[in-house]
Amino acid sequence: MPTLLVCITYLVSASHELVPWCFPIVDGCTSISRASRNPPAIFLFRAFMLPISLLLAIYWVFSLAWLRQLCTGIGKKPSLSMAAIGVAGAVLFAMYVTFLGSEGATYQLLRRFGASLFYGLTFLAQLVQVYWLTALKRESAVSPVWLPTTLSWLAMAMLIAALASLAISGISRSYEYNNIAEWNFTLMLNAHFVLCAWGWRESGFSLQLACKSHRGRDPA
Repeated sequence: MPTLLVCITYLVSASHELVPWCFPIVDGCTSISRASRNPPAIFLFRAFMLPISLLLAIYWVFSLAWLRQLCTGIGKKPSLSMAAIGVAGAVLFAMYVTFLGSEGATYQLLRRFGASLFYGLTFLAQLVQVYWLTALKRESAVSPVWLPTTLSWLAMAMLIAALASLAISGISRSYEYNNIAEWNFTLMLNAHFVLCAWGWRESGFSLQLACKSHRGRDPA
């Protein structure tokens, strides 16, 4: 859903001649922020991305519950750190979306601060999740069995993309390669969530919400 929305906002901006036409994942003609920060694309971006930031925070809470459910009977369980890091990333993502397109040095600083930490914290939370899924695979307690390996390779590709972006920034002033890395990193970041959702389905993960009513005693 986030990937699709980013692609739609890019098409909206390109159709209004705000950004050039290209295949940004390969050509890097524009960044995600530039493709989304001007009207009318920014209105669409904010309208959907702010609720998605809330869903992202909920995802990490559910993911912690999923891992703990998988750990039942093994004698160890993940701490709250993964969920806390992921939720913090979601909050910073909401801040980035809120200030995107705003004028002024302070707003630009908050936007860049929010975007950078969102990517960093979300990737870190995903690494913690991969660690636990890999540990559970050794205990034959994770389904589907291919999920930890697939997520590990995906995390490696994301790390390579991030390091390549940093290296290119130090030796070149061209933004095309950084844009390519950003688009691909974002695509892989979202692919992690899709694969984990598949894992939830295959493992039969479910949550039940129950409300208990407390009735007062009848007067004597």
